[in-house]
Amino acid sequence: MDPDASSRAPEDPADPVSEPTTGSADWERVEPLLDELLDLDSTSQETYLDRLSRDDQALAERLLELLDGEEPDERLREELDPLLGQALDALDDRETVRGRVGSWQIGEEIGRGGMGRVYRAVRADGQYQQSVALKVMGERLGDRLARRRFLNERQILARLSHANVAGLVDGGVLDDGRPYFAMELVEGSPLLAFADEKRLPIRERIELLIQLCSGIEYAHRNLIIHRDIKPSNILVTETTFGSEGDENLRLVKLLDFGIAKMTDRDGTTTFQTLGEFRPMTFEYASPEQLRGDDVTTSSDLYSLGLVAYELLAGLPPFDTNSESLSSVARVADHSNPAPFASERVGALTPAEIDALAEVRSTTPRQLQRALRTELDDILAKCLRKRPEHRYDSVVGLRRDLERHLDGLPVHATRGGTLYRIQKWFARNRLAAVAGTIGLVALTLGLTGVLLQARATAGQRDRAVAAERRANTVNRFLLDEVLGAAGPERARGRT
Repeated sequence: MDPDASSRAPEDPADPVSEPTTGSADWERVEPLLDELLDLDSTSQETYLDRLSRDDQALAERLLELLDGEEPDERLREELDPLLGQALDALDDRETVRGRVGSWQIGEEIGRGGMGRVYRAVRADGQYQQSVALKVMGERLGDRLARRRFLNERQILARLSHANVAGLVDGGVLDDGRPYFAMELVEGSPLLAFADEKRLPIRERIELLIQLCSGIEYAHRNLIIHRDIKPSNILVTETTFGSEGDENLRLVKLLDFGIAKMTDRDGTTTFQTLGEFRPMTFEYASPEQLRGDDVTTSSDLYSLGLVAYELLAGLPPFDTNSESLSSVARVADHSNPAPFASERVGALTPAEIDALAEVRSTTPRQLQRALRTELDDILAKCLRKRPEHRYDSVVGLRRDLERHLDGLPVHATRGGTLYRIQKWFARNRLAAVAGTIGLVALTLGLTGVLLQARATAGQRDRAVAAERRANTVNRFLLDEVLGAAGPERARGRT
């Protein structure tokens, strides 16, 4: 018999707090409590957790971590990872959608995420031919909160119709009550992979960024904040045309508004998808997202700046452990300012710089020269820690990128008259050279004319002086001759 058994209080099997905290039982305890917390306001949540902590401090801390969107501790992750694998394995024929859904014939599965599965589908009612990506909410996510998130995403897509946004095509409900929506099928590659595979130079990468800016700008005009701008949510399609197939049309598509939020004209939130958990992709989140502050369009601008930095420079501005929210938040808050892209590239080894330059169809020196100054300034302005120090909107970023390509002064670079003169000469090289040659020729011509005029004037002065001397001599000789002839001769002459 255990000698300490008599000193320990007996466990109440009906008490959920005294249930073992491992395996599936742990998650079965956490999930319903978390659902209860999500229905409470912040003050009631604090009271609830404070009361719970008196009975089970560890459980209260885990709920607080999940509520704040923090990473669970390592033990909980170890416990939940196998359960997650089992849950994914359990997505069997009960959840797989087959046959016809509304006007669409379901094809193969092309994606799977936290909100459900995505299928390739084709129009099946004979009205017209079209292929779409059809997203169906998962069976295991059929609770009230998940359903609201899914429908909110569909509503947000319904408000968007732009060439650079994958838009909504159709929507409905399955026989089992699960909602679905059909969206534009984008047959493309993720932004960074596409740019590297095609070995795009810096200029063509900037052109892709300008398209992406247009899509985000359109969403913002429609009062929608994406909140998850990252390379995997940006696809690029390419179509070749021309008599010899030597012309390319590239189109950028922004995807996945699963955690977007919609605001009113005054900036208040109308609704947001998955808004209760501070959802984010850590390595592409803004400082205010990581802190849990209010998220505005400026947060999307920061995330866009991170994507642009990686697209142009080939690496992120910070070295972080992207699996740890605290690590990313610490770097985002305290690494001030973000290092210039040219300096970040310059700190790499020669072999690493060669590799980056190669996939950008340039040389290491030209790559650093292309990044230096203007692109450095543009990226740095996007990545300022305080939202009010960034561009006022994505429009400002797009215009600066366009001005950079056109050789015009960019607003992110603070330069005076000399900077503007240099930009004018850079974009008007032929005119500047021709003008310089003309100016030199004119100067030489004027100099020649002046020298000739001076020489002519000298000759004229010398001729006048010689004439004066000749006249003086003539008068002298005449006077002498007349004087020798006598006074009568002189009087007769007069």
